Amino acid sequence: MIYGCYTGKDLKAYFCDLTLADDKAMADLPFYRLNFGKPRAQDGSWQDLHVSTGYGSMTMVLRGQIEFGVTAGKTRSIIGKQGDIFVFIDCDGDGHSTHNPAGGELFQTANMRFSDPVEGLWPVLQKVFKGWPDNVMPPHTYQGGGPQTGRHEGDKPDPNFDYSRFKKGK
Repeated sequence: MIYGCYTGKDLKAYFCDLTLADDKAMADLPFYRLNFGKPRAQDGSWQDLHVSTGYGSMTMVLRGQIEFGVTAGKTRSIIGKQGDIFVFIDCDGDGHSTHNPAGGELFQTANMRFSDPVEGLWPVLQKVFKGWPDNVMPPHTYQGGGPQTGRHEGDKPDPNFDYSRFKKGK
């Protein structure tokens, strides 16, 4: 299964089911880093709500299982198993939680960090994955870090994007 974890226009975090547009679609995804986590024991650890860093990421469960939780929508938690893919673009708002259940087999993931291509990440994600709902708040585009390096300290927000509509309380 492929799951999207995104920020809605109400700044809450949601899940959605995604499918690949075609078998070759993932070749178009812009990444700047791939990390294979070391296999580790499932220890029952918990990470409270946190947003995806940079432009977001894609995580594939290689072994074991992991539970992700969100703050809104019909589905509030998903237990990812071997072969499941999570596309995280909840870069603002509430974010998601992570729970690594105790016991059982070893746990391992592969994580790919998105970069921001010249045409912007959101159009690429819409082209590669089908199933995004209408209430997705697209990941920001930043200037200064460059398309291969991701968000860096000192990057400036895109002057052509109206961020005011996404502030809490509006």
